Amino acid sequence: MMNNLPEPNVYEREFEFMPWGRLIKRVAEIVVKKAPHEGRILDLMCGPGYLLGKIAEKRPDLKASGVDIDRRFIGYAKAKYQNIKFIEADALEWETSEKYDLIICTAGLHHLPYKNQYSFVKKVKSMLKSGGLCIFADPLIDDFKNERERRASAARLGLEYLTATIKNGAPDEVTEAAIDIMRNDVMGAEYKTSLVKIKKIILGSFSRLKIIKTWPNVKSEYGDYILIAR
Repeated sequence: MMNNLPEPNVYEREFEFMPWGRLIKRVAEIVVKKAPHEGRILDLMCGPGYLLGKIAEKRPDLKASGVDIDRRFIGYAKAKYQNIKFIEADALEWETSEKYDLIICTAGLHHLPYKNQYSFVKKVKSMLKSGGLCIFADPLIDDFKNERERRASAARLGLEYLTATIKNGAPDEVTEAAIDIMRNDVMGAEYKTSLVKIKKIILGSFSRLKIIKTWPNVKSEYGDYILIAR
């Protein structure tokens, strides 16, 4: 069973100390550069709204919306980022008639069971305007063929993440969050996948894919990846 996510203010502090913060900064830069003037952007599984808040600082012209299932996160986001529309809903089930110029999903796919990841990506594609852009981003583990390999791959990523977080001077609450992430991944409460598998999932709905690795700065299959799909 998945441990509860940390409180929203702790979740935001993770970006200061975990390697993931580099990825979030890079995604914000891409959106600021790529989104059309007064474009509609959507962040699925947006958490406490941090990423949309950073984007809005540089691009107040954008019509931004965020969707997340966690009531605490949505309440926090609405209070802190009042110029952004936030919706409390399950992104897997949420429906809208709107079409978006750009859709973001960071650290979202691994919250979905493996059997639902393909259908979710297909749904995201259907919500884009013609010529629209989607940015998926996730921590990925080494490829695996069975449950034992999956657990070992998750443990490797988790240990490297925890070590980097500690070396970055993280306070206790952020270190504890990193430990919880590793436990959830190893025990199968979350569903991190590999680069090989996620490429197949995304290319089942999109025709073009650009891959950017933000961490670690060494040759490895595991790590933090941005996947820009068209």
